[in-house]
Order: sequence, then C-alpha cells, then structure tokens
Amino acid sequence: MATILIVDDHPIVRQGLRRLIEAEADLEVCGEAETAREAKSLIRELEPDAVIVDVSLKQGDGLELVKDARAHYPSLPLLVLSMHDEAIYAERCGLSGDPLRTAVAEFQRSEAESVRRGVRSFPGVPEMLASLRPWRLGAITNKRHDTTLAALGAANLGDRFAIVLGGDSVARKKPAPDPVLQAARELGIPAESCAVVGDTEVDVHAGREAGAVTVGVTWGYGIRARLEDAGVGYLVETPAALPPLLRALTPSTGT
Repeated sequence: MATILIVDDHPIVRQGLRRLIEAEADLEVCGEAETAREAKSLIRELEPDAVIVDVSLKQGDGLELVKDARAHYPSLPLLVLSMHDEAIYAERCGLSGDPLRTAVAEFQRSEAESVRRGVRSFPGVPEMLASLRPWRLGAITNKRHDTTLAALGAANLGDRFAIVLGGDSVARKKPAPDPVLQAARELGIPAESCAVVGDTEVDVHAGREAGAVTVGVTWGYGIRARLEDAGVGYLVETPAALPPLLRALTPSTGT
C-alpha cells in the first residue's frame, strides 16, 4: 500500500484530501504537516511514497520545500497544489521543457479526474446563487474551461452563470486582471461596476487590478489573513451574507 504525506496549512483541505486518498484501496495517509519545517521532519521520519504539498504555506514557502525535497529525495513523487498558474509553479520548482509540459498535463488530468469522481457545492451556495438571479453572474477560474463546465454541471450549478471563463479562455490567468476584464466585456458591464467574489488573494489581486469591487469569502480555500493582506474590500463569513452585501453595494441597478 502506498503512503501519502499531506502538507497543507488549512485543516479543511487536509481533511478533504485525506478522505479522497483513503477512499482508494491501495493508498493511505501516513501523516499530515502544517509547515515546511514539520514536513521536512516527517519526510525523514515516515519515508512516504509520495507527498502532496500546498505551495502557499503560512510558515515557510511550499516552493522551497519542494526544491529541498527534490534535492534530497530526487525519486520522491511530489504533487504540488496551487490556486495559481500551474506552469509558473512547475517552472519555479525547477522544471522546464518536456518535464514542465508533462507536469502541467498531469496536473490538468488529475484535476479533470477529480471532477469525474464527484463535485459538491459548499452548503448554502446553491441558495445564495438562486437569490442572486437578478444579477448577471460570471464564473472565472484558473481551471481549464472544459473542466470548469464539467464541475459546474456536476454540482448542478451550470445554469446559474451567464458566462464561464477558464484559465485557457484568456491570455493571462488570475492574478492578472485579464479574466475579470473579459468577463465584464462579455456581460456588458464596466469593470468598475462589477464585484469580484473569491476565496483567495489571487481573486483579490485580479479584481483590484481590473478596478472592480472585491469581496472575500472565508468558507473556501483561502485564509482571512491573506485576503486582508491582499487589500480585499469586503469580507463575508457565510454564503447567506453575500446577497445583502451586494444589494447594499448596488441598490439601484441590481447588476
């Protein structure tokens, strides 16, 4: 049986990864780490067959952990998790040329496979989206467009968005403003009249660069402190709190 070490500073993410891994008969989680320092110690102690690493660790850079593991354990498989451009991080991890293309392709394959295994929305999100029907909504993600459509369909949310833009829909992914500006053009709304709602600092940077209002949500992958450090305009704690905020921000137009 293959053993997996999970390195992520978000407890909910670690729990979710553990459930997915332990659902496989030939895989088991041998340990969890919140920091790069703890992970280095556990790699030496547990000798896992593979390591899953979040590059955005609060204490210690996940990229530095990847580089250290590649240097000391060159045969150890590493799966890097990121909400950013997977190609950028693969390059920073020392990959280029064919290995880089292979890493990106494998990341995208794994992402698509995870969708086929099942996708669920966060509790309260379907009701929140239903209450936002007066608004013209767009979904913007760094995932591939086809994978995004499949995920929304699997979660029964595909009909809630007027447009869907993936990372391959624009020249530059978030945190660049390109997808926000493109979405605003397709929706026929000035970017400065739009609200970008997201759970990570990448969403905040993209929205701010585009001149949009930014709203951070704390029930997703991101962390409140990072959203605040990125300069988010507003924070909401629950899906139910979002519609009242948007109505207060746009009382007359409902856009």
